[in-house]
Amino acid sequence: MAKQYMPLEDCSGSAVLGGEIPQLRPPAFSDAPKYTTFSYTYYPGVSEIYEAVAPNISTRFYAIEAAIDFSKAKGDLQAVLMAHGGYFGEHGFYIYQGKLCYVYNWLGQQQQKITCPLPNLADEENTLKVVFNKKPNQQPDSKFGGSTIGEVQLYINDIKQNTNSTIEEAFPEYPDQFLTQPGKFGAGFNIGRDPGQPVSSDYEHEFEFFEFEGAKLKKVIVTIKNDAGAGAIDPETELIGMLWRD
Repeated sequence: MAKQYMPLEDCSGSAVLGGEIPQLRPPAFSDAPKYTTFSYTYYPGVSEIYEAVAPNISTRFYAIEAAIDFSKAKGDLQAVLMAHGGYFGEHGFYIYQGKLCYVYNWLGQQQQKITCPLPNLADEENTLKVVFNKKPNQQPDSKFGGSTIGEVQLYINDIKQNTNSTIEEAFPEYPDQFLTQPGKFGAGFNIGRDPGQPVSSDYEHEFEFFEFEGAKLKKVIVTIKNDAGAGAIDPETELIGMLWRD
């Protein structure tokens, strides 16, 4: 007699892919009004962090800040500071050819990128930061699957750098802003390296493009705000983002 089994999970596809799944951790946000901003600190040398427990920046304000010791820096410094996602959707913060760079690979179709020159820094305490600010009161653009639109700014030691910078590979409809994709990236979160599919074509042929030598990456702090709105946890929105990616 053939054995019969009951399914362990019989949710719809959209609920499985985009819905909240129980995790062995507290929820990322609290409903209490006083809890509006959350920060997560990571240190180099850790293994890849699964997306389910990585900071969820989808449709939210976020800031990524790297603390670096440049006191013993020498030569042409190149390194990935943070990378999250895969070829079909990823963002990363890195140093390349004397520039501080941030790229958001929108669904594998558009490598939106902003850069600024990186000066010669020799102090033990330095911060390199990128901030994404959502466009106030924005309406979802159905053409882009409900993507979030906003400005990206780079900071070196808390001084804004890119006041007149041009966004490379910007969308013609939004030449001065970034689009961030709805839904999840579908791959892990890394500090000090990008071991999987490269986020940027800048270093896609640099097979050992990990943490730089000479300077020292001390930590990376990711800050997010609880300002996503109901659409960020809607299973249908999450599924749309994944279908656009795949």
